[in-house]
Amino acid sequence: MSIKKRIEQMISEKGWNQTDLAMKLGVTPQAVQQWLRNENPTTPSQARLRKIADVSGYPVHWFSMSDEEIAREEFLISNMRGKSDDVHSYQIDLLDVKAKAGAGGYINNEYPDIIQSIYFSKDGLLEIVGRKTNNGLYMITVPTDSMSPTIDKGDVVFIDTNVTAYIGEGIYIFAVDNEVYIKRLQRIPGGVYKALSDNKSYEPFEMTDDLFETVTIIGKFVRVLPIHPRDL
Repeated sequence: MSIKKRIEQMISEKGWNQTDLAMKLGVTPQAVQQWLRNENPTTPSQARLRKIADVSGYPVHWFSMSDEEIAREEFLISNMRGKSDDVHSYQIDLLDVKAKAGAGGYINNEYPDIIQSIYFSKDGLLEIVGRKTNNGLYMITVPTDSMSPTIDKGDVVFIDTNVTAYIGEGIYIFAVDNEVYIKRLQRIPGGVYKALSDNKSYEPFEMTDDLFETVTIIGKFVRVLPIHPRDL
């Protein structure tokens, strides 16, 4: 669906008219008319679209989403809650830990605080996390882009802390030399472990068997949370 159609939908759902929107945005009614005209409508700038989002309470990305994407997001949100209830009872905590995917990550402390708890329904746990149990599952935020496009900067990811040893190639959260990383680990011939970034702008690094013995595997990457917790 076009941005024009989304703005029209928002105006209708809010019970506004074009003049109401213009007044809230501090623009002329003619500007709004240009966005909503039937032939060759203009597209609001990103700055203006953010303002429309602010005054309407709709997220910016909503104005560019298809009907299918909106239905998918609504399904996800319906299966997640910020508080526990009879349906949403599978708790997964978002920890105040940032894994070093690039050069700017850090771990706040050895025993991180819980920023937020999210409660999933049984169906939501299976659909969103791909698991039937929440045992050992936590969430962390990745602050850099070195694992992009698999994990983008700012993504909240699920990690399985039941995995505390290397069990084959995959993305792990691990600590070495007082730094915490989220990298793709790969064992190569010669007793060497390679830590790889999916973003090829970042160089890999290698760890010998002796160094790898000092590594603490914190957990294994499961999935990216498809919506941000603040949207709940």
